[in-house]
Amino acid sequence: MAMNRANINWTAKSLAKRIEKGEVTTENAVQRGFVWDTDKQSLLIHSMLTGYPIPPFFMSKNDNVYSLLDGKQRATTVKRFLNDEFALRNIPEIEHEVTTEVDGESVTTTEILDINGKKFSELPEDIQDTIKDYSFNMVYFDGITDDEVSEMFCRLNNGKPLSAIELTRVKTKALATIREIAKNPLFSTALTEAAIKKYTDEDIIIKSWLLMNKADCSFETKAVRAIMADIDITDEERTELETAYSRILDAYNWIKVNTFDLKLANKIAKRIVTRTHLLSIVPFAVQSVEDNISVEQFSKWLMEFYAGTRSASIDENYNDNARQGSGKPENIKRRNTALSNSYNAFFFGDESETA
Repeated sequence: MAMNRANINWTAKSLAKRIEKGEVTTENAVQRGFVWDTDKQSLLIHSMLTGYPIPPFFMSKNDNVYSLLDGKQRATTVKRFLNDEFALRNIPEIEHEVTTEVDGESVTTTEILDINGKKFSELPEDIQDTIKDYSFNMVYFDGITDDEVSEMFCRLNNGKPLSAIELTRVKTKALATIREIAKNPLFSTALTEAAIKKYTDEDIIIKSWLLMNKADCSFETKAVRAIMADIDITDEERTELETAYSRILDAYNWIKVNTFDLKLANKIAKRIVTRTHLLSIVPFAVQSVEDNISVEQFSKWLMEFYAGTRSASIDENYNDNARQGSGKPENIKRRNTALSNSYNAFFFGDESETA
């Protein structure tokens, strides 16, 4: 059955107001964050003034709310410029018609105008009007399913399918909370910009939640997706995750600053924020706070455990289960047992348990 498709036209001013009122959302799960720099934003405004083609926007519509499937960068740019949030930069000069009175008659001349460095409110009034009144073609699909959203996003992106985490995000009920948690400075410190654009931070948060709240959890995509589709992250659970990430960041910084051997410090600091190891550490970061263990002592434990020469840790059972298949429940459990044995021995002198 064909999807219910319709076309409408909105001015730039109307689009910006609808976003501000919440009638249009740019926070669709398949959309990346806002990543355009000022040069790209400026070029869009220049295209609006000079007639270069701008592709249509694609949206889904549910309960009278439009969700952008394609066009977030453009829509956000329009809203930001109309709100004076950036000045134009590195764009060509434009032709600007000026009408003056000469001997009682209106005479129109064309001047070449450089608008670089100008915010919206600093532009001539007629140029402001041209931008506000620019008409965008908006294509929307009424009442489409999550699977149809995913498929459409794939087709709009030259047939490139959504990645595993992108598909999981579409199904994740608590995505807004996860995005807030992702603002923790651990992620901007430990992850590259490219990794964040691929939602590695959100993937870590989702799997951290599973590790803390689901016994015998699996990190395999189908299992994760099925659980996260119905889960709300509570305030208490959010605080627990943020506590873990802050403690790991504190340890990361302590190791880099307080270890005499700089090469060793960098190696171990890098290891503890690698995805598999970071996830494994999360429950023990929370436990260390509950046990009133200092950042220094927690850091020293991590340095001891992750001081492997050929592998990440000094525990071969941990290493064996941190390689291929690390997301399987049995391998997660074995890594947890190895860390638990080490943690208890280091801080309390307890005897080891078996996996």
